[in-house]
Amino acid sequence: MRSHNQPVRGAEMRSLGLIADGALLIVDGVIQEVGPSRRVEMLAAARDAEELDASGRVVMPGFVDVQTHPLAPPAPLDDYEARCLLGRFPEPGERAHIVLEAARSMRGYSAQRLELEGKRQLRAMWRYGTTSLGATSGAGLDDVSELRALRVLAGLDERPVRIVPSFGGALGVAPEFTARAAEYAEWLSTDLLPLLVRKKLADRVDVAVGGEALPVEVAARYAASVRALGMAVHVRVRGDVDRLPEGAASVSGIRHLTHPLGLLGGSDSVAVLTPGAGFHGGCEEAEAARELIDAGVALALSTGYHPLESPTPSMPMVISLACSRSRMSPAEALTAATINAAHVLGLAAEAGSLEVGKSADLLIMNASDYREIPLHFGVNPVGMALRRGQVIYPRLESV
Repeated sequence: MRSHNQPVRGAEMRSLGLIADGALLIVDGVIQEVGPSRRVEMLAAARDAEELDASGRVVMPGFVDVQTHPLAPPAPLDDYEARCLLGRFPEPGERAHIVLEAARSMRGYSAQRLELEGKRQLRAMWRYGTTSLGATSGAGLDDVSELRALRVLAGLDERPVRIVPSFGGALGVAPEFTARAAEYAEWLSTDLLPLLVRKKLADRVDVAVGGEALPVEVAARYAASVRALGMAVHVRVRGDVDRLPEGAASVSGIRHLTHPLGLLGGSDSVAVLTPGAGFHGGCEEAEAARELIDAGVALALSTGYHPLESPTPSMPMVISLACSRSRMSPAEALTAATINAAHVLGLAAEAGSLEVGKSADLLIMNASDYREIPLHFGVNPVGMALRRGQVIYPRLESV
């Protein structure tokens, strides 16, 4: 999956750059050579190297999960059971009380509790092959709890996976600003965003548009403030929206867009698909991946991990859903889950593909063909995961 200066689009998403009987030479956690085994094995630097035999298996880049909430409070199980009996989960506009309850919970959590919860979720993620992820701060919607969450994420970075933090204060409206979304966004822009920049706690910001979140006009002003501070904007669409803030690095929740192709076609924004969220919520209509790819829109895949909205840490399951429900080919789905996702997080120079000079973040799969990865849904195909050349998940089974 050779990297490019920009996300992969269109027919190029089906080109994986397969190497039959290939080998990698890793030195100090960095890929030094990649190519046919016969050539790599003859290199002087390979003569005394430790050999990890992956014969008959797919070796691929570690997954990059662009949109996760590893610190979010757990889902209320009574509500979950009731919704199961009803046969549906909350639609946009019906989630206001859930946002408020989550905010109250997060404000009561200590840094120690957040760290323990974060470690637990991250452990599940790297077992399913995620070696880099975008992690959004808590759902507290106030300065104290959001800063606490960002500091916890900073402390969890590289233990052992790479974490790119994102500020999620605009994913809802704080209880203190009920019915005053514009004032809340102004407070975030003037008081909290400059503080994040000074303390270097995040350089990307999530903003939710529609539903219980910010109206489009307010979100557009807020996004402009974010960009003016040199931070990247990532948009989450919560309700029916007919336009988007300008300059977004990525857009998720595309099933709520009134005109997906009209809003995303020709733009530089990457459409982030979270098929696990639609599957969990019982949505009959899947995200329109096929139409977007054919129109030249760049796509990334994510678990969208959230205890309430998408409670799965499994990128292989998400890839399977993208193929079966959104009409993506296996090659397109793998591209979206690796190199394109790395572009969204600004990591394409070091992650998302197996190339010389990049971090040795790779997976050895219990599969002999990459198309087996989405075919067998609900199982973990990851045999071994490495982050910077070090094994972080050993489960290599004999064949």
